[in-house]
Amino acid sequence: MQKKFVVKDILKHHNITSWFQPIINVERRELIGWEAFSRGPETDNGLETPAMFDTAAEAGILKPFDLMCLHTAAESFDQLQLENKLFINISNEMLIASSRLKDQVGKLIADNRVPSTRMVLEIDEKNASNNINELIEAVHFFHEQGFEVAVDHLSGIDNVGESASLHKLWSEIKPDYIKLDRSFIQNVNGSASKQKTVKEVVAVARSIGSVLIAEGVETEKELKKLYELGVHNVQGYLIQKPQLAPVAPKLDDLLDKELFAETNQKSLACDLVVSTAHVEVGTTIQSVFELLEANVHMSSIAVVENEKVKGIIFRTPFMNKYSKRQRREVVQAKCISSEMSSDFLHVDAHQRIEQVSRLVTSRAQLDAEHDFIISNEQHFLGIGTVIDLLRKVTQLRVKPDHQENILTMLPGNTPIGNCVMELLDKDTPFSIALLDLANFKPFNNHYSHNRGDEVLIMFAEILRKQLKQGASFAGHIGGDDFVLIMPQDEWQELLRSVFTEFNHKVLKFYSDNDIKQGGIESTDRNGHMRLFDFVSLSAGVMTVKEEYFDSFQSLLTQLIQLKQRTKRQLGTCLAHLNDAQIKLYSYDESGFVDEGVSD
Repeated sequence: MQKKFVVKDILKHHNITSWFQPIINVERRELIGWEAFSRGPETDNGLETPAMFDTAAEAGILKPFDLMCLHTAAESFDQLQLENKLFINISNEMLIASSRLKDQVGKLIADNRVPSTRMVLEIDEKNASNNINELIEAVHFFHEQGFEVAVDHLSGIDNVGESASLHKLWSEIKPDYIKLDRSFIQNVNGSASKQKTVKEVVAVARSIGSVLIAEGVETEKELKKLYELGVHNVQGYLIQKPQLAPVAPKLDDLLDKELFAETNQKSLACDLVVSTAHVEVGTTIQSVFELLEANVHMSSIAVVENEKVKGIIFRTPFMNKYSKRQRREVVQAKCISSEMSSDFLHVDAHQRIEQVSRLVTSRAQLDAEHDFIISNEQHFLGIGTVIDLLRKVTQLRVKPDHQENILTMLPGNTPIGNCVMELLDKDTPFSIALLDLANFKPFNNHYSHNRGDEVLIMFAEILRKQLKQGASFAGHIGGDDFVLIMPQDEWQELLRSVFTEFNHKVLKFYSDNDIKQGGIESTDRNGHMRLFDFVSLSAGVMTVKEEYFDSFQSLLTQLIQLKQRTKRQLGTCLAHLNDAQIKLYSYDESGFVDEGVSD
């Protein structure tokens, strides 16, 4: 039987099984989740997993085949009651096609027993360049639905540090995870070139906030070397082979504590990248002036040639020098290399943050401009700022088990989940709100992440104040997502107080000109300039009485879906679920205005 007929027969009869392999964190000895592998029937005509999907693509049935495998994996994952995340491969074509079918994706999330917040969609890096813009848009859509995304099949790249296109792909997709292929891992302990590549990937991944996972780890020597290089998340036969009905590995027995006692998760210079702004040495002075004028948050720009840093432009002295048009017209056509500073701090991506701190401190007396360049194997990685360095150094001095958000000092995911489950176990009715800040991203882009952090801290203080007014619990999930737990019938009064105070206080973070024009001008996701309203609040609220939830994640999934309702209808800012009925509300100075029942 031809292979094409084999895969069509598999699809027709849903003759597929899901096998699961654990992914673990070596340092914390924790199970991160399970990767699902789809396998067809074990017959003479059976296919190896990669060949099965290649053949499905050739037969023109890849999308329905992908969907079948996804549903089977999720159903098996739920039936086996496996813990933590479900990692599942999905073709780039399927991801793009699904993102255009928003109603179907919503139904998939609603019907799926595994909430989207526990699912990680693995996309193929090898084929990403074929439809990069559509892929980026699709990833953003699935992120908005609560899914996480991993870039898989990272292999065959000789110079990761020099691959500008790869860095661009990662920085725009912003994957939650990056997976290192077995080809990089095999005998990494005995290969200097593979160790160099792994170090480069570690630096780039950490600079964009992605978690790196090594696939195919088979020996203790490979595991030890990866750990030393900063890769602490692994999967492979050394941990456990894929199994149809797996049992979580006993990590304390598997991992020799002394083997990994010498090193821990170091904070490195690559963690300090806050900007990748750069221009080529031949760029004109006028072009750089326009770039800085259009991006008020940029404090410096690197000047590079063939990915290597030649100098830096510090915003304040440069703009002061050329703020007068007459002065600028004389030199506007000259290359920026004539104005760049060659006296700047240049640190390697793999230096410890403590070392960078000492270097910055030693230069502070010599130079009023303290932004510094971070390079990876001599190639430009990004720019770091002193304010972010201070924040990271402060983090290092905080106990690692604080379970609080380091910025707002509100309780994080674990305490929030514990509070919710305690209320559910006691059958105590309550109302819970998931709040976020609408238009926060364009605000960040326009005014800088430091100003954005100030807004988040301000909002955290408003929520903390509600604990004195009657709220039961306030927490910070991450980013601009916050949780407030309240007595079941007091949610409207407490949230009215939150919305009112926030709307008054947020204006102080805007310039007089932006307040006058009613917002800020910035680019949207399609690259078009438009006016964005002031940062405002939106919320999904649920009153929980007799509803059953097996975990905080399943409740959070419903809250995310509720909050998304506020984005569908202009003017609504709050969606409330009570007794299986959803009501939408708008807000004005007098409080919440009932906009009626939602379909």
